[in-house]
Amino acid sequence: DHWDPVGAPEILTFHPACLLIAPSGVRPLAKAQGIGNDRIIALDVGSEMTAGPFRITALPTLHSDAAGIGLLVRAGGQSIYHSGDTEYTTALAKDLQKRLGAAPDLALLCINGHLGNMTWQEAALLAERLQPKLCIPNHYDLFLENQQDPAPFMERCNLLGLAVRTLVPGVPFTRSIA
Repeated sequence: DHWDPVGAPEILTFHPACLLIAPSGVRPLAKAQGIGNDRIIALDVGSEMTAGPFRITALPTLHSDAAGIGLLVRAGGQSIYHSGDTEYTTALAKDLQKRLGAAPDLALLCINGHLGNMTWQEAALLAERLQPKLCIPNHYDLFLENQQDPAPFMERCNLLGLAVRTLVPGVPFTRSIA
């Protein structure tokens, strides 16, 4: 969703065939860490690209990193929305709903409420507006300064009649979202 100066270079080092798909503002940051232009594909808000069976659309966010994006990934008749790091406003939620066109099959929503991200309550408001078939909270346990218990978000989603679950690091997640 934006530049990760530790994770992105590590992934690219260990996976030489991997390309970095990121907002164009990330290019100079990546280049400064030795990542060549041939491994960077720019994708800014409103832009789309195809990678194999995947259609990827960059969506707007409201974050302290102006280059940040959210993503909509479509393949095989299904769609995944990843909020990226973002704050919540009703205007942004309405814009996302319009850009998505239909309820996503899966929504990955940041819930930590710190460093320019939605609180769990705001993420629940967005989930309520978007009505995904499945919600997965994220960005809630990455750093000491942005910890958040996902349980209240999950409880709210359950009250809204939305399917929700968390992921367990290192445990594969497979589920048909059709």
